[in-house]
Amino acid sequence: MKKKIAILGSSHLLQSVNFDDLSKIYTLVTTRIDMSLVSLMSYPIEYDRQKLLSGEDKNLASRLLSEYEKDTLNDLIASNPDVIILDFFPDIQFGVSETLSGCYITNNLDDYTKNPSFENIRTFLNHSPVYEFDHYEKIWAKSLEDFITFINKYLPKTKVMIYQNLEVTRKYSIENGVNLINNFSNEAWKNFNQFASETYNLSIISDLFEIDLSSGDTVDNNIYDFNLIRNATFDNEGKFWTCFGYIPFDDKNTRIENGELILYGNRNQIHTFNILSGSINFAASPENPIELELSYEVFVEDIFDIEIYHDYIFIGKGFDNNLDVSNNDASQILYDQGAKLLNLTSGKWKKIKKIVTVTAPYIRVGPYVKGKTTVKWRNLSLKHHCRDEK
Repeated sequence: MKKKIAILGSSHLLQSVNFDDLSKIYTLVTTRIDMSLVSLMSYPIEYDRQKLLSGEDKNLASRLLSEYEKDTLNDLIASNPDVIILDFFPDIQFGVSETLSGCYITNNLDDYTKNPSFENIRTFLNHSPVYEFDHYEKIWAKSLEDFITFINKYLPKTKVMIYQNLEVTRKYSIENGVNLINNFSNEAWKNFNQFASETYNLSIISDLFEIDLSSGDTVDNNIYDFNLIRNATFDNEGKFWTCFGYIPFDDKNTRIENGELILYGNRNQIHTFNILSGSINFAASPENPIELELSYEVFVEDIFDIEIYHDYIFIGKGFDNNLDVSNNDASQILYDQGAKLLNLTSGKWKKIKKIVTVTAPYIRVGPYVKGKTTVKWRNLSLKHHCRDEK
């Protein structure tokens, strides 16, 4: 199996890459392009999903989704790369804006303001290492420390490397008519790279083909206990969940109590309820499938009040991007075993544990029911499947 690489950096890094040659050596999995490290490690930002999706540029919407939901660490666990390339040029090029709630977002306003969702994002401070290096370096260094701490805990066998090519700043300056800041940008970038390299013993490269991907198996990291469903206990109500049925979180028929999601059925009306988790980037394919362990507990008040020909109780869908949620866009249905085949008993909790195989790049999972009865879910989990007990 080819080694996997994740790139967290600038568009300039990828512009110089010959992907035909690259694909012969390794598989490109998780990418975050033109997203600053400070934003990547910040807290999620509240946003309007409908406005996000209404934008004409879907690539921009996809990038903004990661800026808002801060899903990079989750996706790194999901894709489990052999190598991570860190490119700090987005911090130099854009800096960050600070929101009223204290979150950071990459200050790429020329792009982001083209999406309707950004009009709802309230920022009040901009930070740039070119104009306030010492202040920005403190914010950035703390973000880097948190990132490395996360990597050491969950991805200790993944090699982290730093990309630097000072020609990028020259080209960017010429393209954008800002030659006066070119020298400051170069110095700031070199300082960031030197700090990261010396503090965390990371190699600096100027070309992706400098990476030494010696033969051997892909890395086996500490990923198996990591629940990839964000907000699985609904502590933050509907955050990171998308409603796809007819009943939203704030409906009178739904409630969250002590980590349980409860749908109160109405015997006079059939309800269709479905929520899907935040998108998870496994970078899987039919040629490179990934096995996952899906588990949850479910309680059905009356099993006979679930639609007999549509009695799913939990489903998963695979997609080709991180924006889609509908059946029409799904490239894979992960798990659709009916409630009766699960041998559920009316009025009793039952734990379900299944091994599912992912063949789509992005996955969403979540509770589903169509019927007239009360249903409860708790202890939702989606993890990498470990064949050998640790």
